[in-house]
Amino acid sequence: MFTEGFRFFRNGLGFYARSNGGEAFRFGIVAPKRFGHAVDRNRFRRRVREVIRLSPEVPPGFDVVICVGKPCGDLGFDVIRKTLLWAWSRIRRASPAAPDGVAGG
Repeated sequence: MFTEGFRFFRNGLGFYARSNGGEAFRFGIVAPKRFGHAVDRNRFRRRVREVIRLSPEVPPGFDVVICVGKPCGDLGFDVIRKTLLWAWSRIRRASPAAPDGVAGG
C-alpha cells in the first residue's frame, strides 16, 4: 500500500491511495498512540467514518489509508469533511481515465 499508489497530506492527515482493481471503496484509519488518549483517537475515527458514510463523492475502486497526525486532534466535523472532499477530488484527478473517455478509478 505504501510503496504503490500515491500519497498526499493536508490538515495533519496523510492519505495513501491506490487503485484496487474493483468497484469497492475500502479505507483504513491509523491513529497512533502519540495522537492522544484512546478516547480522542476513537472520537476522531468515528468522525472520519461518519464523513465517509455521508459522502456521495467517495471515489469507487480505491483503497485509502488515512493516517492521523498530532495537529488534527481538534479538527471539527466540518473541517474533516472539507479535507476528505479535497482528498476525494485529488484521488479522482490522479486516477487514470477509462479507455472510452469516462472517468474511472
